[in-house]
Amino acid sequence: MRDSIASAIAGFSPVDSASTAHSRAAWLDRRRSTRHDVGTVGVIRSDRAGSSALGMQVLIVDVSLGGVGFRSPAEFTSGTLWRIHIGTGPIFLSSRLKVIGSRPRKDGTWEVGAEFL
Repeated sequence: MRDSIASAIAGFSPVDSASTAHSRAAWLDRRRSTRHDVGTVGVIRSDRAGSSALGMQVLIVDVSLGGVGFRSPAEFTSGTLWRIHIGTGPIFLSSRLKVIGSRPRKDGTWEVGAEFL
């Protein structure tokens, strides 16, 4: 699975991280692998078996072999399990994840950190 995640990471375009670097400073110290700044859309869906709920579109801000950071219009509870889909075509990532933290931003969105399972 890590090979598919590494392949997906390689295809994303970097974005200017100056605006988000300061707000994520506390999370940087806990990272086990290098995160790459990206600016792409992802979709979060329930990980519950048989769930037919529609996904929620989120902004992927960084990704690594171990996890993902994204902005969401809604809060996510730490410890909850979800499925994320990032990208389309040949550069596509789909993985289960566990929310590690969620905090409000001044613009009314939520900054969420999660680890891949």
